[in-house]
Amino acid sequence: MSFAVYESLGRGIIMLMNKILLALSGISLFLLVMLMFLFSPSEAGPFGILLFFVLSYVFFLGLAVFCCRLFFTMLGRVNKIHSGNLRAKSFRYGSIVALAPVFLLLCVSFGGLSIPVVLLVVLIEAALLFLASRNIV
Repeated sequence: MSFAVYESLGRGIIMLMNKILLALSGISLFLLVMLMFLFSPSEAGPFGILLFFVLSYVFFLGLAVFCCRLFFTMLGRVNKIHSGNLRAKSFRYGSIVALAPVFLLLCVSFGGLSIPVVLLVVLIEAALLFLASRNIV
């Protein structure tokens, strides 16, 4: 098969992933709201707490991928360059950015949120984004 066939197949898979991610983000938001209103942390148990963090990551992943795609599209329009592989780049950066709220929620659940903890999360995020920009991660 030629390169054009593989490229169009890749675009189709990415478009399908966009729809799946949108659906998963909506479902996870609905389940998060239901989980928070129906159960207390003591009633939910360890599995419920794990489910809360997984659902929050999936929701923030959809939100972060949307924001990254919007940012890269705006950046491409300002710089008048066509950013190739925009969807793959937004998925890569979005998956890293979506970790920050989950890290902060974990820190709050362990006892408190202070300035050094927030700075540590920002430092970890910056290091991961730097590694992703160099295609190391």
